[in-house]
Amino acid sequence: MKSLQKLVAFGCLAFCVVACNSAKVESARIVQDGIKLYEAKQLDKALATFKNAVSRDPNNDKAYELMAQIELDYHNYNGAVQYLELAAGIYDDPRYWCKMGNAHMEYGRDLLRARNLSEAALAFGKCTSEMKRAIEHDQYYAEAHLGMARCYLGMNRYDDAAKAYEKAIRSNPTLRTNGVAAQYQELGALYQKFGFFREAQAVLDNGMMNNPDDGQLETTLADVLYDTEQYELAIAHYNTALQSLTRMGQSQATQLTAYYGVARASAALAQSLELSERHEEVPGIYNQAIKYYEQFIALAVSDEDSIRKADAVERIREINSKLEWLEQ
Repeated sequence: MKSLQKLVAFGCLAFCVVACNSAKVESARIVQDGIKLYEAKQLDKALATFKNAVSRDPNNDKAYELMAQIELDYHNYNGAVQYLELAAGIYDDPRYWCKMGNAHMEYGRDLLRARNLSEAALAFGKCTSEMKRAIEHDQYYAEAHLGMARCYLGMNRYDDAAKAYEKAIRSNPTLRTNGVAAQYQELGALYQKFGFFREAQAVLDNGMMNNPDDGQLETTLADVLYDTEQYELAIAHYNTALQSLTRMGQSQATQLTAYYGVARASAALAQSLELSERHEEVPGIYNQAIKYYEQFIALAVSDEDSIRKADAVERIREINSKLEWLEQ
């Protein structure tokens, strides 16, 4: 009798294991269906599909993570955090804490744009707390150090931000975020903002050594060189950046800053040479500036580019006037 009971119990256990595994497999399959819907920009259908996945397997942390991403796309930051907390409760992965921090950071940025400074400060404070939790799991988690730096920037804690960027660089010198080595680019831009050009150039040079094909990073380096009136070197870096951006298949939007920068640097170089021994080169350099400004204008189609586009039109007019004067 006892042998029969054991056999029945074993059979029930085996059935439960098979059923559980079947539910996990089905849930994972449904997640793949949801990913296809998400990639097709059908966010509501994708969210419903991911919810179906967790109904089959409540321990599917990946489904919760993807649901959180959809909430972020809708700027529903609290909803995103709730789903990420569920994911972290299933699988204690520092990636989830880091994503929670990023959700608070994006909320803080929205609040800053709305001039709600007190609530923004609270959001950035929550961001740093979540990033710290991620770093406690993995002290070399570069994404968390980068997120921490960005949260500190939102709080105007610039020294802390610089230190966090440096930790991100040491943790992973080749980390790319949306195609750019942001830890170098943003630290360099921070130094540039406060006039620490030598420090900015050193950071960006180091970044280029570790990420030689990063066109966006090279554009930022060229911006610093322009600010320090190293126009010829800036032009060379802008052109290399444009080559890299084209070769890597980057969008035209990422090329706009390089086109505008090389046009501006070319015009500045020409002006600086007008009274030098190289004055004969000036018309050719001015015409080169016009060419780059025209390329920028052709690519600048969004409302965000309207100010620089108007400036480019005015600069072309001024250069043409200068060329007429030089011909006299």
